[in-house]
Amino acid sequence: MYFSLSDVSPVVQRRFHFFAFGLVLSCILAGNALAQDASSRTALEEVVVSAQKRGDQLLQDTSLSIQVFGEQELEDRMVRDFKDLAFSIPGLQLQDIGPGDRKYILRGINSSGDSTVGVYYDEAVITASNSEDGGGRNAPIQMHDIQQVEVLKGPQGTLYGANSMSGTIRFLTNKPKLDIFEGNLEAEISSTRKGEENYIINGMVNIPIVEDVLAVRAVGWLHDMGGYIDAIRIESGPIDDVNTEEIAGGRVHLRWTPSDRLMFTLSHTYQDMDVGGTFRFMKDESNDLSAIGFPPVTPGELDNTGLTQDGWDDELNISSLVIEYEQDYGTFTAASSYFTRDLVFRFDNTGVVAAVPFFATLFPEPFQGIQPIERDIWSNEIRFASNFENSPVQFVAGAFYSEDDQDWEAQAVNVGPDGLPAGPFTPGFDDDVSDGGNTVFGRVDKTRIQELAFFGEVTYDFAEQFQILWGGRWFESDFDSDEFITHPFSFTDAVPFDVNSNSDSLTKFTWKTTLSWFPNDDIRLYATRSEGARRGGLNNASLPLDQFAVPEAFDPDEITNYELGLKWTLLDDRLQLNTAVYHMEWDDIQLEGIDELGVVNFIGNFGNATVDGIEFDATLQATDHLWLFVGASYQDATLDSDNPNLGGGANTPRGMAGDTLPNVPEYQGTASLQYERPLWADWSGQVRFDVVYRDSTRTEFNRDIPTNIELDSYTAVNANIALLQQGNGWRVSLFAENLTDERADVDAFTTNVDQVGFVTIRPRTLGINVSKRF
Repeated sequence: MYFSLSDVSPVVQRRFHFFAFGLVLSCILAGNALAQDASSRTALEEVVVSAQKRGDQLLQDTSLSIQVFGEQELEDRMVRDFKDLAFSIPGLQLQDIGPGDRKYILRGINSSGDSTVGVYYDEAVITASNSEDGGGRNAPIQMHDIQQVEVLKGPQGTLYGANSMSGTIRFLTNKPKLDIFEGNLEAEISSTRKGEENYIINGMVNIPIVEDVLAVRAVGWLHDMGGYIDAIRIESGPIDDVNTEEIAGGRVHLRWTPSDRLMFTLSHTYQDMDVGGTFRFMKDESNDLSAIGFPPVTPGELDNTGLTQDGWDDELNISSLVIEYEQDYGTFTAASSYFTRDLVFRFDNTGVVAAVPFFATLFPEPFQGIQPIERDIWSNEIRFASNFENSPVQFVAGAFYSEDDQDWEAQAVNVGPDGLPAGPFTPGFDDDVSDGGNTVFGRVDKTRIQELAFFGEVTYDFAEQFQILWGGRWFESDFDSDEFITHPFSFTDAVPFDVNSNSDSLTKFTWKTTLSWFPNDDIRLYATRSEGARRGGLNNASLPLDQFAVPEAFDPDEITNYELGLKWTLLDDRLQLNTAVYHMEWDDIQLEGIDELGVVNFIGNFGNATVDGIEFDATLQATDHLWLFVGASYQDATLDSDNPNLGGGANTPRGMAGDTLPNVPEYQGTASLQYERPLWADWSGQVRFDVVYRDSTRTEFNRDIPTNIELDSYTAVNANIALLQQGNGWRVSLFAENLTDERADVDAFTTNVDQVGFVTIRPRTLGINVSKRF
């Protein structure tokens, strides 16, 4: 017998939500009283960020809405994957279909086409770009030996380019230390309710090869995560706990400092992930596929009623070289990175075939869609950041160039009773078409995107308490696309190789200006106007688009952001309050449409939207032993005009003026409480609770759209109790993830021919973690 908030009424749930946050807020207010004992008073640690590319700056000295998670907090939160952290970031929504297929939504900017959130791994660009999935499929790099995570909210186009129109996420890894040998070993075992056991092992070693000159730092990890979704409709028999994850990866840094002013950092990261099956589960009776011999079934708890085994493989490599040359007047930085990723996604395609009588007659069996994807990004940046002594003027300026090669393939194949492809199938991107085999339909899209940019920001301090910033970025994007069909809808021999080539180009200038006022060392007020833009593109040219009422191309879209922010430090540096209020105007939105048969997806420019919101977070060091954090956001993201009617049912998920943007909750909130104190000798104890809340939302613009799915609000709680030894570096933690076993409606997916599949957080998981630093 277990308890879940989903078992009680929405009214009770909402009361619990307000009670939870009211409790935390009460603790914050009580913290002032707790801190009156002078012997217990302490200040918050100063947080250093590098997001503005002008060297290290204190978080409270930046005129920027940014949330930062340092190494110690990542360890205290037991973060292994970014999803473990994402739900604790107000204003960030995670659209989730499973590991390696997640989309980040910041400040309500949810769209198809290229990602609207830029993602960086140190200096490497790893931003998702997937026109078939609206910017999803972000790289799921496991977070071991991470220095900190920085989440920049609002357009960051001047420094981070066209893919940062709503924000940027930066993962900063720990670099080699030149003067110390150190290491870490960690092991974890846990058990998931209605699932299997989970095992995690990771380790790090830092070795100075030549003291103060040359050092290497290496980290490796192995994850064996048990599944909790049961595939009950496989013809040969049910399969329990299909959504397993096997992950192996590592990272090596080599740092060389031939002089006090010159530093080279060479790094490589590798990860291979094998996912056993889908993370979707069904709540209601499945589709009736009687036309091909499969009547509907009624699922139980966390059951998937698909007819195929839908696992996927994901391998990635990131290689980088960063050169830094420091002078008295500033620092020159040159960075070159190469990111490669090979994926093979598999998903049940039977509903598409069964929905069309012609196809159902020809192919009366289950079908699986297979998408092999290859992505290569070569990104390069040179910049100079000034450090003029006693000067009111400082600046950063640079140039950026990248080549982004995306090879995408779609194949539809028939499967056998075990839900796996029944005949020969070899995915690839050869210039020759594939063999006939069991492939019913196939097409290939090869795209190369080249981008050149020049950027800069300059600040001027005047009148002692004021600063003005002006920044701009000019960029040019060119892309070429070759597309062709490898198979028609038949089992006949492959069609002749016939390439359809397309190209497009975009030149754009975006700018930013910020006025800051800091009347004293504890208060900083700022007002910002910034812009973000995203390139346009072409729709699939390998199909006769005129027959499907699909537009051949789509135009750029852009955002104008107006923002007021406050950063305030109080109570002798024990309390930090940060808030930002913003108004964003989004023009010519790139959104996904679908043809009247519900088969061909495309992108078009569908109207304008406005997003109004507020973000807030407060951090309190109440005593030496008690630390609290609370954050919340409100977003009103609505369409200003009707999406255009393309005719022929081509944009069925059509929004109307006043509709809210999909997958954008109105309210989000998070709270953390941590209590730590000495126990005996050099041992101390730590207790921590983390709570997140997300308001209800839906997957389409309005409830009248046939594919709309309502996503309920939810509250999730994590807890852990730890013993820490300062002298010998031991840490032993007992933890509970999703303590109340909430069935959170994180995301859901359907089309007019597919059943509704939900994605939730991992069920209640109890475990033990042991680590040793040396």
